[in-house]
Amino acid sequence: MCEAPCDWYIWASKLRDEDVVKITRCKLEHTADCTLTFNNRFATYKFLGDKMTKKVAADHSMSKKLLKQIVKEDYREEIGDMKAWRIKKTAIEKVCGSIRDQYESLYHYAAELRRSNPNSTVVVEQREQVFNRMYVCFEASMKGFRAGCRQVICIDGCFLKHDYGGQLLSAVGIDANEQYFPIAFAYVEVENKDNWLWFLELLGTDLHINDNHGWTFISDKQNGLMPALDEVFPSSEKRHCTRHLVTNLSAACGSSARVKE
Repeated sequence: MCEAPCDWYIWASKLRDEDVVKITRCKLEHTADCTLTFNNRFATYKFLGDKMTKKVAADHSMSKKLLKQIVKEDYREEIGDMKAWRIKKTAIEKVCGSIRDQYESLYHYAAELRRSNPNSTVVVEQREQVFNRMYVCFEASMKGFRAGCRQVICIDGCFLKHDYGGQLLSAVGIDANEQYFPIAFAYVEVENKDNWLWFLELLGTDLHINDNHGWTFISDKQNGLMPALDEVFPSSEKRHCTRHLVTNLSAACGSSARVKE
């Protein structure tokens, strides 16, 4: 579209019950010194999110850079990072529902997991009728770990990037091919000793860790994790994750050369 003070304009509206647009008024001559702009105030994030639904649904991991490029090519609109994020969020919500909708479906999800994966452990807890935390360990993961993995478990936690936040806790083993073997995961409000105790106690029960002597737990020593490990698995070995150690050293020292020294 043109920047002001160009006099070019078109007024149009869609006819009721027809796929026809009727032009009611227009002025098709441009002002001599008008310039082209890629910013249209009518191209809101809601409008573009609706138009981008199919493309975003086909690729939930679409980067902001790619989304901005598609919007510019298809709709001749230049957008910033924040608008790109809102467009993607709007498009995903049209397909999957909002984060609030998904929380409301958690109990149905848990019931379906129990139905389709008998003998799996699926625990959903609430506090004052509000979701608190959830733990999942599939029977296939229990049996597979006990049958083919060494007694080494990697424990980690990470932030969840959505409106309500929270933390994802995970336990991963290593199989005979030196590949990661997912064991269990949990979603909690915050990473602290109480939630780690809850997670580790359920994990120990699922994996039949009665005598924890000879077991090794590898972690980044997150908040509350080490006291919880000492309480639940007092005789086990605790080791620091090398990758996290290098990352932390690099952040502290500021250069890879100093880390090597």
